[in-house]
Amino acid sequence: MAMKINGVDGTFNVPRVVKDYLFVKFDRSMTAGMAIGPDKTVDVKIALEAAWKGVVQRSNQKPCNEYFKTLFRQKTLTEIINEGDIVLHRLEPKAGFGYSILPDANTAGRDIGIDPSLFFDPSAAALVCTLIHELAHVGGASTDAGAALPQAHAAEKALMSCACQQQYRSNILGSIKGLTSGPDSGRRFV
Repeated sequence: MAMKINGVDGTFNVPRVVKDYLFVKFDRSMTAGMAIGPDKTVDVKIALEAAWKGVVQRSNQKPCNEYFKTLFRQKTLTEIINEGDIVLHRLEPKAGFGYSILPDANTAGRDIGIDPSLFFDPSAAALVCTLIHELAHVGGASTDAGAALPQAHAAEKALMSCACQQQYRSNILGSIKGLTSGPDSGRRFV
């Protein structure tokens, strides 16, 4: 099926997540403030379509599909993409919280919320590989950080088979937990 962008391709239902943040609609463009660097404007549709193209390219790679087949739902990345629309939303902190609490992304069914700062990441692969990680959750990778280590790390491990080795972080587990703390611990929460 297709990737849809809430707020750009139409208005889509927003999943409710019990977190310190919300899924909301995207605006067509976003501007980074001085906290990220010099003001820079990004066209959300162009950036997400380019990232989705990278996901689709990886779905044509045998190692990537073979890895996805090992996840709980036993479907290839190609099958997951083709079984229905994936709707992308922007993550926004709830009142009283700042943007620093946002994960890179969060998955709720076939809805994926994305931290807007990823659009300004200097690595072109950051957005693509974050989507691969989240699609691994759609494929059945655990969101339970307390699960046994191979299961808790399954979504992040998808990056190693899907041409995202440079984005891979060995300390990322399930949901809102890493093996270590500090600047390299990452924010790739579910």
